[in-house]
Amino acid sequence: MTGVTQLPAGVALAATWDPSLAEQYGQVIGAEENGKGASANLGPTVNIDRDPRWGRSFEALSEDPFLNSALDVPEIDGVQSQDVESQVKHFDAYNQETYRNTPADNVIVSDRALHEIYMPSFDAAVTQGDAASVMCAYSYINGSASCNSSYLLTNVLNQLWDFQGFVMSDYGALHARRARSRAPTRSSRSTRITERRWKLTSRTGRSRSAR
Repeated sequence: MTGVTQLPAGVALAATWDPSLAEQYGQVIGAEENGKGASANLGPTVNIDRDPRWGRSFEALSEDPFLNSALDVPEIDGVQSQDVESQVKHFDAYNQETYRNTPADNVIVSDRALHEIYMPSFDAAVTQGDAASVMCAYSYINGSASCNSSYLLTNVLNQLWDFQGFVMSDYGALHARRARSRAPTRSSRSTRITERRWKLTSRTGRSRSAR
Protein backbone atom coordinates (compact mmCIF):
# COMPACT_ATOMS: atom_id res chain seq x y z
CA MET A 1 0.00 0.00 0.00
CA THR A 2 1.12 3.55 -0.67
CA GLY A 3 0.45 6.71 1.27
CA VAL A 4 0.86 5.10 4.69
CA THR A 5 3.19 5.69 7.64
CA GLN A 6 6.50 3.83 7.65
CA LEU A 7 6.47 2.71 11.27
CA PRO A 8 9.57 1.56 13.17
CA ALA A 9 10.33 -2.16 12.87
CA GLY A 10 8.87 -4.58 15.37
CA VAL A 11 12.26 -5.08 17.00
CA ALA A 12 12.39 -1.32 17.70
CA LEU A 13 8.97 -1.51 19.32
CA ALA A 14 10.16 -4.38 21.54
CA ALA A 15 13.16 -2.29 22.61
CA THR A 16 10.77 0.16 24.30
CA TRP A 17 9.40 -2.50 26.72
CA ASP A 18 6.18 -0.45 26.66
CA PRO A 19 2.78 -2.20 26.30
CA SER A 20 0.91 1.11 26.02
CA LEU A 21 3.12 2.12 23.11
CA ALA A 22 2.50 -1.29 21.53
CA GLU A 23 -1.23 -0.61 21.65
CA GLN A 24 -0.78 2.81 20.02
CA TYR A 25 1.43 1.15 17.39
CA GLY A 26 -1.38 -1.31 16.65
CA GLN A 27 -3.95 1.47 16.48
CA VAL A 28 -1.94 3.29 13.82
CA ILE A 29 -1.59 0.10 11.77
CA GLY A 30 -5.28 -0.73 12.10
CA ALA A 31 -6.49 2.79 11.34
CA GLU A 32 -4.38 3.12 8.21
CA GLU A 33 -5.29 -0.34 6.93
CA ASN A 34 -8.96 0.37 7.58
CA GLY A 35 -8.62 3.63 5.66
CA LYS A 36 -7.12 1.74 2.74
CA GLY A 37 -9.95 -0.79 2.71
CA ALA A 38 -7.95 -3.70 4.15
CA SER A 39 -9.82 -6.09 6.42
CA ALA A 40 -6.84 -7.92 7.94
CA ASN A 41 -3.36 -7.12 9.19
CA LEU A 42 -0.81 -9.87 8.52
CA GLY A 43 0.84 -9.47 11.88
CA PRO A 44 2.25 -9.18 14.41
CA THR A 45 5.23 -11.46 13.91
CA VAL A 46 5.90 -12.98 17.32
CA ASN A 47 8.41 -15.73 16.51
CA ILE A 48 11.45 -15.92 18.77
CA ASP A 49 14.16 -13.85 17.08
CA ARG A 50 17.09 -16.25 17.36
CA ASP A 51 19.10 -15.46 14.23
CA PRO A 52 19.59 -11.94 12.77
CA ARG A 53 20.04 -13.54 9.33
CA TRP A 54 16.42 -14.68 9.41
CA GLY A 55 14.50 -12.79 6.74
CA ARG A 56 11.71 -11.76 9.13
CA SER A 57 14.04 -10.80 11.98
CA PHE A 58 13.45 -7.06 11.56
CA GLU A 59 9.68 -7.36 11.95
CA ALA A 60 9.76 -9.81 14.87
CA LEU A 61 9.72 -8.49 18.41
CA SER A 62 12.47 -10.12 20.47
CA GLU A 63 14.19 -13.30 21.60
CA ASP A 64 12.24 -13.35 24.86
CA PRO A 65 8.87 -15.16 25.06
CA PHE A 66 7.66 -13.11 28.04
CA LEU A 67 8.42 -9.76 26.38
CA ASN A 68 6.80 -10.90 23.13
CA SER A 69 3.67 -11.95 25.01
CA ALA A 70 3.51 -8.67 26.92
CA LEU A 71 3.64 -6.64 23.71
CA ASP A 72 1.69 -8.69 21.19
CA VAL A 73 -1.56 -8.60 23.19
CA PRO A 74 -1.86 -4.78 23.31
CA GLU A 75 -0.69 -4.47 19.69
CA ILE A 76 -3.39 -6.90 18.56
CA ASP A 77 -5.95 -5.08 20.67
CA GLY A 78 -4.91 -1.81 19.04
CA VAL A 79 -5.25 -3.20 15.53
CA GLN A 80 -8.59 -4.87 16.16
CA SER A 81 -10.01 -1.75 17.84
CA GLN A 82 -9.98 -0.26 14.33
CA ASP A 83 -12.25 -2.95 12.82
CA VAL A 84 -9.28 -4.75 11.24
CA GLU A 85 -8.54 -8.39 11.98
CA SER A 86 -5.09 -9.28 13.31
CA GLN A 87 -3.30 -12.38 12.02
CA VAL A 88 -0.52 -13.42 14.39
CA LYS A 89 2.35 -15.28 12.71
CA HIS A 90 4.18 -17.61 11.98
CA PHE A 91 2.98 -20.65 13.94
CA ASP A 92 5.38 -22.20 14.90
CA ALA A 93 9.17 -22.28 15.43
CA TYR A 94 9.94 -20.31 12.28
CA ASN A 95 13.28 -18.72 13.08
CA GLN A 96 15.66 -19.10 10.14
CA GLU A 97 15.69 -19.10 6.32
CA THR A 98 17.98 -21.98 5.30
CA TYR A 99 16.09 -24.39 3.00
CA ARG A 100 12.92 -22.38 3.60
CA ASN A 101 9.65 -24.11 2.75
CA THR A 102 11.27 -27.51 2.18
CA PRO A 103 11.43 -30.66 4.34
CA ALA A 104 15.09 -29.79 5.02
CA ASP A 105 13.88 -26.86 7.12
CA ASN A 106 13.03 -29.31 9.88
CA VAL A 107 13.08 -28.02 13.45
CA ILE A 108 13.92 -30.79 15.90
CA VAL A 109 12.49 -29.60 19.19
CA SER A 110 11.00 -31.05 22.37
CA ASP A 111 7.42 -30.40 23.44
CA ARG A 112 8.76 -28.60 26.51
CA ALA A 113 10.84 -26.19 24.43
CA LEU A 114 7.88 -25.58 22.11
CA HIS A 115 5.58 -24.71 25.00
CA GLU A 116 8.07 -22.77 27.09
CA ILE A 117 9.93 -20.83 24.39
CA TYR A 118 8.24 -20.86 20.98
CA MET A 119 4.52 -20.92 21.85
CA PRO A 120 3.93 -18.48 24.75
CA SER A 121 3.63 -15.42 22.51
CA PHE A 122 1.10 -17.24 20.30
CA ASP A 123 -0.75 -18.49 23.38
CA ALA A 124 -1.06 -14.92 24.66
CA ALA A 125 -2.11 -13.60 21.24
CA VAL A 126 -4.91 -16.17 21.01
CA THR A 127 -6.13 -16.55 24.59
CA GLN A 128 -5.59 -12.98 25.83
CA GLY A 129 -5.50 -10.90 22.66
CA ASP A 130 -8.32 -12.71 20.85
CA ALA A 131 -6.42 -12.55 17.58
CA ALA A 132 -8.86 -13.19 14.75
CA SER A 133 -6.45 -15.37 12.81
CA VAL A 134 -3.19 -17.30 12.90
CA MET A 135 -0.75 -17.76 10.02
CA CYS A 136 1.06 -21.09 9.97
CA ALA A 137 4.74 -21.27 9.06
CA TYR A 138 7.06 -22.54 6.35
CA SER A 139 8.98 -24.63 8.85
CA TYR A 140 8.64 -28.34 9.47
CA ILE A 141 8.57 -29.38 13.12
CA ASN A 142 9.88 -32.83 13.99
CA GLY A 143 9.20 -33.94 10.43
CA SER A 144 5.70 -32.49 10.06
CA ALA A 145 4.92 -29.36 8.06
CA SER A 146 3.57 -26.64 10.34
CA CYS A 147 0.62 -25.93 8.08
CA ASN A 148 -0.39 -29.61 8.08
CA SER A 149 0.46 -30.42 11.69
CA SER A 150 -2.44 -31.99 13.56
CA TYR A 151 -0.52 -31.44 16.80
CA LEU A 152 -0.17 -27.67 16.26
CA LEU A 153 -3.52 -26.99 14.63
CA THR A 154 -5.77 -29.48 16.43
CA ASN A 155 -4.16 -30.41 19.74
CA VAL A 156 -2.77 -26.98 20.59
CA LEU A 157 -4.77 -24.31 18.76
CA ASN A 158 -8.15 -26.00 18.78
CA GLN A 159 -8.22 -28.12 21.91
CA LEU A 160 -5.69 -26.57 24.30
CA TRP A 161 -6.25 -22.88 23.48
CA ASP A 162 -9.86 -23.12 22.23
CA PHE A 163 -8.98 -20.92 19.25
CA GLN A 164 -12.14 -19.56 17.63
CA GLY A 165 -10.57 -17.94 14.57
CA PHE A 166 -9.15 -19.26 11.31
CA VAL A 167 -5.71 -20.39 10.13
CA MET A 168 -4.10 -19.23 6.90
CA SER A 169 -0.92 -20.56 5.36
CA ASP A 170 2.04 -18.40 4.48
CA TYR A 171 2.53 -17.97 0.73
CA GLY A 172 2.90 -21.42 -0.84
CA ALA A 173 3.30 -23.11 2.54
CA LEU A 174 0.40 -25.57 2.37
CA HIS A 175 1.77 -29.02 1.53
CA ALA A 176 -1.42 -31.04 1.25
CA ARG A 177 -4.23 -31.21 -1.29
CA ARG A 178 -6.83 -31.44 1.43
CA ALA A 179 -7.09 -29.00 4.28
CA ARG A 180 -9.84 -28.54 6.81
CA SER A 181 -10.83 -25.15 8.16
CA ARG A 182 -13.01 -24.12 11.04
CA ALA A 183 -14.09 -20.49 10.91
CA PRO A 184 -16.72 -19.22 13.36
CA THR A 185 -19.23 -16.57 12.46
CA ARG A 186 -18.04 -12.99 12.58
CA SER A 187 -20.58 -12.22 15.30
CA SER A 188 -19.01 -14.90 17.52
CA ARG A 189 -15.52 -13.46 17.02
CA SER A 190 -16.75 -9.90 17.52
CA THR A 191 -18.40 -10.90 20.78
CA ARG A 192 -15.12 -12.33 22.06
CA ILE A 193 -13.23 -9.16 21.09
CA THR A 194 -15.87 -6.95 22.69
CA GLU A 195 -15.67 -9.00 25.90
CA ARG A 196 -11.88 -8.62 25.84
CA ARG A 197 -12.18 -4.82 25.52
CA TRP A 198 -14.75 -4.72 28.31
CA LYS A 199 -12.35 -6.56 30.60
CA LEU A 200 -9.57 -4.13 29.70
CA THR A 201 -11.82 -1.16 30.40
CA SER A 202 -12.87 -2.59 33.76
CA ARG A 203 -9.27 -3.29 34.73
CA THR A 204 -7.63 -0.06 33.54
CA GLY A 205 -10.46 2.44 33.73
CA ARG A 206 -9.85 3.51 30.14
CA SER A 207 -12.77 4.01 27.83
CA ARG A 208 -12.71 1.95 24.65
CA SER A 209 -14.98 1.86 21.65
CA ALA A 210 -16.43 -1.60 21.01
CA ARG A 211 -16.93 -1.68 17.27
